Amino acid sequence: MVKPWQINTLEFIGNYFGHPLFMPLYAYGFYCLAPHNNQSLQGNWMDFTLIFLMLVVFPLLVYPILLKAKKVQSIHLKNIRERLWPLGINFVLWLSIIYHFTTVSPQFQADEGHNTLSLVAFFLGGAISILTALIMAVLSHKSSLHMMGISGLVVHLILTDLNDSTILTESHLLLVISGMVAIFWVGIVRYKAKAHNIVELLTGFAVGGLSQILALSLSQNL
Repeated sequence: MVKPWQINTLEFIGNYFGHPLFMPLYAYGFYCLAPHNNQSLQGNWMDFTLIFLMLVVFPLLVYPILLKAKKVQSIHLKNIRERLWPLGINFVLWLSIIYHFTTVSPQFQADEGHNTLSLVAFFLGGAISILTALIMAVLSHKSSLHMMGISGLVVHLILTDLNDSTILTESHLLLVISGMVAIFWVGIVRYKAKAHNIVELLTGFAVGGLSQILALSLSQNL
């Protein structure tokens, strides 16, 4: 029998550890710790710290300013119009990270002499997702940013992992299953919290996944 505190813990993890702010940290950790393109890519704490400061700390520091300026009413951004400033700021920040990895710290080179950086494909997909969410907010549609973030991360990791090997292994299957469980888990938690309806969850899932597919396709053609 599942106890109430266990349910609350699972909901807390889904809401906060599944928050879109943390997705770039998970992605960077994947590239630094897991073999990719048949080699172990070496990251560094400077890049990790930069991502943490730019994409996690800075948006949190900007929130009180937006709150005082009455651009937002709560950190949950329940009103669609409240999303415009945070999404616009985050879009610029993600573009800044892309600029960093393509010009300042280009160590994540793809194989076969391409100029494309493997990690940048994730950030490009994220930037596309944020821009799409911003356009949707202007059009008065509130897609789930949690679903957008988790589905984008999972789709990117699955496609990248499958692209690295011509043979399907148990690790590939495990990644797919665990990724789908994570997406479903976050979706259920957000729905139970009444943060989104089914349509908003599905559009968030679609935007996050399709943005990563588009970004990976663009990176492979460069």
